[in-house]
Amino acid sequence: MFETSPDLTHPLSHLFAENGSQYWMGMRLAFESPWFVLSFIAGEGEDVLPETWCVASDIQLLTWIQDVPPERLLAVLCMTPNRRSLHRTWDSRPVASVWRSRHVKTGRSALLFRDADGEYFTAWLGADAVELYGDRALEFEMPTSASN
Repeated sequence: MFETSPDLTHPLSHLFAENGSQYWMGMRLAFESPWFVLSFIAGEGEDVLPETWCVASDIQLLTWIQDVPPERLLAVLCMTPNRRSLHRTWDSRPVASVWRSRHVKTGRSALLFRDADGEYFTAWLGADAVELYGDRALEFEMPTSASN
């Protein structure tokens, strides 16, 4: 999903790298597909810092978000290609909650998202596709203190 190359290695990467970490000046999106931004507070004591991750899939997001204590969550954004745009720009939408749902005809499971205004949306399908999913079960909800 995210691609980088050695020529994008940050020149000071060797000063910050620990445990084999590498630092990059940029990344390329290998596919024009939805992805997510997950921001939270990491560390303990005086080592507390905000941390932000780019997450390639909705399933990966749900897995990672459930590992973060709710009081440490800052924001979750869904990044989607704007298919109406001539130049294929990106849209971002805050995620307030994540719901597991089933397609009303096929029974196939999918994740739906709800924004702060209470509107359901999917990362992959158009807005009208939301109506094709029922039996919604809450999987995750942002704490009210989060910045979303």
